[in-house]
Amino acid sequence: MRSIFLNKLAFGELNIRALCSFIFVIYVFTISCEMVFTISVPGLGSVSLSRLTALALLVVFILYFMNSNMKVVNYSWNYIWLLGLVLSYFISCLMAGEMDIVKLSTYLSLVLITFVSMQFIHPVNLNLILLFYGLGGVVTAFGTVLGFHFWPELLTVDAGYGRVSAFGFDKNDMTMILNLSMLCLLLSFSRLNKIVFLTFWVLIAYAIILSASKTGFITLMLNSILIVFILSRRNIIFLPVSVFVSILALYLTIESGLLPEYSVNRLMSIAGSISSGDYTGREVLWSKAIEYFFSDIFNILFGGGVGLFRQAVDTGMNMNPHNVFLSTLFDGGIFALILIMWAILIMGITFFKQGLIFVFIFLNICISAMMLNWEISKTLWFFFAVGFVLNKSGAVEDCTYYK
Repeated sequence: MRSIFLNKLAFGELNIRALCSFIFVIYVFTISCEMVFTISVPGLGSVSLSRLTALALLVVFILYFMNSNMKVVNYSWNYIWLLGLVLSYFISCLMAGEMDIVKLSTYLSLVLITFVSMQFIHPVNLNLILLFYGLGGVVTAFGTVLGFHFWPELLTVDAGYGRVSAFGFDKNDMTMILNLSMLCLLLSFSRLNKIVFLTFWVLIAYAIILSASKTGFITLMLNSILIVFILSRRNIIFLPVSVFVSILALYLTIESGLLPEYSVNRLMSIAGSISSGDYTGREVLWSKAIEYFFSDIFNILFGGGVGLFRQAVDTGMNMNPHNVFLSTLFDGGIFALILIMWAILIMGITFFKQGLIFVFIFLNICISAMMLNWEISKTLWFFFAVGFVLNKSGAVEDCTYYK
């Protein structure tokens, strides 16, 4: 009788863990298409599906942890890193005497979900997990293109020049998520039909161009060079054909009006912006932030309180720094900045060991960290978890072809 009870208990634990794993995969899928699926909650407004799946994952994981013999995977230094970040954010808030409670709660939820993610990521299943991230990006790209042509109410459109993105998305954030999705699909190329992958590539590229994000477009060009290089290794004729078809498709797209004039004009101004040092106002934000930090050693040591940058730093634009490092320094002080830089360094060292596609994934993340407010991005923290796991566990299976 006792053995039957233990067998049923073990079977129950196995089912709960399988449920946790399933919800985790859904969570990864939703973080790359989080604003495409939203649910209206009374009193809270629209809530993205990724937040709901993250909450469900945390609840099921806690129940599983409390009612089973589960052991937490031993990533001791990485857990200390998470606790160190939480501590630095709280100290910054205490020293400032105030905080943005929404942003602080976002940090805490990201720390928790990163901890849980590390329990379910493994080199054996990582390729499949990244495939789901890529497919989420396809959904976002499809929503952007579909909305542009048929249902403009599904889009977020900037007043003035009409940059478009799937509803609720920041244009720049969306394009970098799409770029990372493209690389994740490339990593899983062996699982996808070639025509299917090329269709996804074109769809994602079209959505990025529609958003008219300069950062996203430059990154798209870099990633496209990688894609052409890798696919040409399998078939040398693919290189000249892909270059010719890409140029022809871009010309026909512009001439046919499938690309709005404002998107084309904005992207054509990239070279001039770079040569003049104009990064759409970011250089002003960065200089003002640096002035703030060096005006008082206290600001460097403890920051200015989580989420209070716009109140404390007069930039004239009422904007956050658009830089993960400056945002982290403000929100948590020098200790938090050191911890974030350490995590990015570990990620870089680890990804460089995994092959060319992972190197480009890391480069995409670095571009996002330099140009966007990604300190509270679910994507960034997801890849933190990936970097920590691979740093301890070893190489990703089923992607040795790309080394």
